[in-house]
Amino acid sequence: MSKHRSPTERVLVTGGSGFIGSNVAEALVAAGHDVLVADRVAPPGELPYVIVDVRDQQQMAAAFRAFRPEVVFHFAAQADGRLVSADPVSGIQTNVLGTAIALEAASVVGVRRFVLASSIFVYAASTGRAADEDVMFLGEGAGHVHTTNFVAREWLAYDFRARRGLPFTILRMAPVYGPRMWPGLAVRAFLEAARRGGPIVVFGDGQDRRAFLHVCDLTAACIAVLADEAENRVYNVLGPEAISVNTLAAEVASHFAGVAIEHRDEPSRRGELSCVDRDPSGARILRELGWAPRIRIEKGLVGLMQVPSETPALT
Repeated sequence: MSKHRSPTERVLVTGGSGFIGSNVAEALVAAGHDVLVADRVAPPGELPYVIVDVRDQQQMAAAFRAFRPEVVFHFAAQADGRLVSADPVSGIQTNVLGTAIALEAASVVGVRRFVLASSIFVYAASTGRAADEDVMFLGEGAGHVHTTNFVAREWLAYDFRARRGLPFTILRMAPVYGPRMWPGLAVRAFLEAARRGGPIVVFGDGQDRRAFLHVCDLTAACIAVLADEAENRVYNVLGPEAISVNTLAAEVASHFAGVAIEHRDEPSRRGELSCVDRDPSGARILRELGWAPRIRIEKGLVGLMQVPSETPALT
């Protein structure tokens, strides 16, 4: 059984007004922690918050000094890979510079753990298959700036541990879906298309497989990694099974009679994030922390038949 260092901790959630961050912040509050959201806009509901820009070192340092968190969950990011491709400098400023600023602020106030949100798509820039989390990254990267951003965020976490003694936990997350998901995600795009009467549009051949992760499963994983055993560990956080984009489209269509599925070759979508020929495993987090996903895609979709409320991709 995993243990927590303290039943109640001060936890700062950067990007806590976005889709994932707000769900995690609410789960931390429900678990009894003292939570503060740090973001550019106010979070949903009654979450305590401070307005800061993750790219502003003075604002971030002041927020950390005032709250003095014991744990940081760093979700602040430009989450839309297409926007990062269109404006790579802005993406790097948010995703890489913003992470360095957050790490620096955390090291100054002496947090006991910096939990970094990463992506399963880093394996597209790795050698061999992703049998576990101990992989080497290719020097030439994956040919996508967004992937490079996530790799750089991870390297920065290692650097701050080595140079500043800042403990980390890295979560390489599969594509997440659920309440408040933003419009660029495939699950939401397919649901909205189906509600309009279709067609559901799949770009490319739809064979790419993804272990779609419900945000409620992710929040449970975030609670689990507060355990001491998760210090300086990297975890794949995946949904219950990897399914193709075609299977996802068919599952959504099954809830809406007569909705067609179309495949389109859209040149502007080529080269998007992919983990083709990789096989990420969630065995480590199950073995070390006892966490496993519970919500299969068919169950998760049932709870999303109403159009989710929108939250921004940029947090």
